[in-house]
Amino acid sequence: MKYNGFHHIGLVVNDAEKSLDFYTQGLGGKEIFNFPMSNSGKTIYLVDMGNNAVIEIIPRGNLEE
Repeated sequence: MKYNGFHHIGLVVNDAEKSLDFYTQGLGGKEIFNFPMSNSGKTIYLVDMGNNAVIEIIPRGNLEE
């Protein structure tokens, strides 16, 4: 079986906004979509890194941290 790469990988992070800045401003990715994380008040981000590779940034926990 031939490996053809991946479409996206999900990363659980402590600070979603800081991670978004790293992958967009630091590494040149492009935010392509975001959506609320349930009723937590936090946001999940999808960042296109090129070559059909997407990083999904998932905030850790909820507002009761």
